Amino acid sequence: MVVDSVAGHLFAPSYSIAIEERSGFISGEVSMSIFAAKPGIMKDQQVIGLITVLDSGEWQLQWKGNLLDGHAAWIDVNDQEYLARSQALVDRYRNDGSLSGWRVLDSELSSRTASVEIPPDIPRVPIEDFGNEDEELIAVVVVTGSGVQLGIQRNKRIMLANLRYPHGQQIYMPGPLVSVGARLKEVGYEVQYLDLNMEPLTPEHLQGIDGVGISPMGAPYIPSAIQFVHEVHRVRPDLLVILGGQAIEGLSFEQCEALFGGSAGHVLVSQSPQDFADIFGPHSPDPMAMSYVPAWAGMHQEGYLHRYLGTEMPLMVSQGCKFTCDFCAACKGMREQFRDLGFFESDLRFLCRISPSRKLMFYATSLDFFQNAETVAQYLEVLALVREETGFDIQVRCLSCMSSFIKASETIPNFGDLLRRSGITTVGVGVDGSDPDIWRAIGKHQNRSEDIPRFMELCREFGIQGEALMVMGFQADTSRTLWANLRNALKFRQAGITVRPYCAKEAVPGNGEWENSANQGIVARIMANPALCFNLDFAAFASFLTHPRRFHRWMVNGVFAVLCWIGRSTAPLMPQGNGSRLARAWNRRMPHDR
Repeated sequence: MVVDSVAGHLFAPSYSIAIEERSGFISGEVSMSIFAAKPGIMKDQQVIGLITVLDSGEWQLQWKGNLLDGHAAWIDVNDQEYLARSQALVDRYRNDGSLSGWRVLDSELSSRTASVEIPPDIPRVPIEDFGNEDEELIAVVVVTGSGVQLGIQRNKRIMLANLRYPHGQQIYMPGPLVSVGARLKEVGYEVQYLDLNMEPLTPEHLQGIDGVGISPMGAPYIPSAIQFVHEVHRVRPDLLVILGGQAIEGLSFEQCEALFGGSAGHVLVSQSPQDFADIFGPHSPDPMAMSYVPAWAGMHQEGYLHRYLGTEMPLMVSQGCKFTCDFCAACKGMREQFRDLGFFESDLRFLCRISPSRKLMFYATSLDFFQNAETVAQYLEVLALVREETGFDIQVRCLSCMSSFIKASETIPNFGDLLRRSGITTVGVGVDGSDPDIWRAIGKHQNRSEDIPRFMELCREFGIQGEALMVMGFQADTSRTLWANLRNALKFRQAGITVRPYCAKEAVPGNGEWENSANQGIVARIMANPALCFNLDFAAFASFLTHPRRFHRWMVNGVFAVLCWIGRSTAPLMPQGNGSRLARAWNRRMPHDR
């Protein structure tokens, strides 16, 4: 007879015990896995319990071993005080209401659902009773009532996989997996990581887990995601694969079904906070208001963290942007949301404590770093404080609109000094086009021609490296505007600004043009041949798919090639969506884009 309580959402942690119920039953065993953690240290413990039926007909539970370093103890199944103490622990460490219902096996061997009401005056049980005061109790046992009621937490185990870079190998800490991993750990899941840039997927990775999550970081990762799903289901057709991330959020449900529905197993898509709640439970914390240390601890267990610490890592400050550039597929047209400042600081100090070197390099994930200047100044002050107190060489690269950067220089007191103290070494701005005509055509109304020389002047004044991100090759581009990009690039180069050119792909999952009726022919071709997603890489030359007008395509590719030569920063990729071996070989030899 199995007693199993599972909450209403798909991946709820299960509370179960297998009891062999037969005539003359005397005893049975139950096992419980316990997970305890404190900053930087994790401990797993397996505990075996023995259920015994006494002559009086009462049940008793005895642990064979220690419960979180506490003493083994006999527990009477009718001990209401123990029940109250256990429920108080549940309330303290999982105060979300999800553990109040239990499945009860009664003396007639029928099952029913019961709720345990705990008087409000029951005292909280100190964690010291169960282990180190810095540890968090994850699993508890509750025994009571007619028959036996057990709440044994067996956390669902999720593997989060970082897809391999489409054109070779790229060692980079995956930001989405950090935030998702931390959220899942917070609500009781066991999380393990697999970075396919460091090791290949093997059948052993898929044993002992209940689900796999991947987060394609852009359209060029979609073919890899499809291949990964099929590889997983060839080994374990029963294993659920959950898809999320920017590229997936930009697709319709029907498009996701067309791309991934051919797999041998079940696939779920998380395209919104509600989808995430439906899959993982309604009590998942806000990723902007929590610590990422638990996720990093998991990456450390897998042997990845120290390799990530030696590369440029994502620095989560905010998400969202109020602007609505047509070609952008990121979270836009929304109010910027910032991370909790306290967690931002404590997480930064944690990385300083565990880093094997005295240097940390970050790329701020904010779409427009200086959009809310007064707020971001607080985060810069935290960076400056941590740099000063730890002696770490913290370097930060960020992206900004020209107008936002200029406004910040005018509103933040001692702006240049704050940039220096906080470790801001590089500011990239989106020039994206050559003149106001193109800016209007692509919805980039925040750009002004007079901001370009002002940006270059501020970079010289503050002693920071400026970068000009020049997305060009829009459908609205003409020979005049395309060649104007070359003149602007030479001016940037002369002023010491790094030129970073990119070739526009106007219809990509998530941007406004993807749903434009005029582009549905392109979308249909991609759905029929997902490998064409490779051609949507902004570092790739124009192809017939993205630039169907032949002469326009030739002009775009010619100017893009010259811009790459001028900038010496963007490695141009060949469109490999048609399966060209030459294109694949070329792309594998190109350094990955920053």
